[in-house]
Amino acid sequence: MMTLFQRHRRCTTALVGGLLLLMSIRAQADLSDTIARVKPSVVIVGTFKATNSPRFTMRGSGFVVSSGNLAITNAHVLPEGADFDADSRLVMLVRTASSSELQMRQATVLEVDKQHDLALLRFDGAPLPALSLRDSDGVREGRSVLFMGFPIGGALGYSPVTHRGIVSAVTAIALPTANAMTEPFRQLESQ
Repeated sequence: MMTLFQRHRRCTTALVGGLLLLMSIRAQADLSDTIARVKPSVVIVGTFKATNSPRFTMRGSGFVVSSGNLAITNAHVLPEGADFDADSRLVMLVRTASSSELQMRQATVLEVDKQHDLALLRFDGAPLPALSLRDSDGVREGRSVLFMGFPIGGALGYSPVTHRGIVSAVTAIALPTANAMTEPFRQLESQ
């Protein structure tokens, strides 16, 4: 039986460098509706330490899934070693539907998949709207997409920013690099 994290990992299409989620849009008219629907599910992941200045340090973006108290983020966003001591807490900044102000919520790491750079977090407080994820097998080249998150950290403020683009290629996640053992190079050596 698949764990919750395995199901979400399979459906998570992209979490890349501070930009958050790959969302398919069918028509220009859907753009505003899609942004409004997704925005409450986008969260900020960071650390809080009362003796630091500033006390909150943003580390990345995430999005709410499942019951509304779980979020997926990148594994590299999680603090390690010197970045995280006994006085530090993993937290998320969230906006509730009833307020435009940010709330800080304590977070706990449930699972980490370093190979796919994903982490599943549980956060305290009232549930937030969860994103409804689809299987990424349906993604096709040329399809319009939106990316939402918090690029450049807090420099643009703690409001989600949306960018749009297209799926330019559908490829394997990791392509092997050319080296002396690949076929074209072995043919050259034998000549």
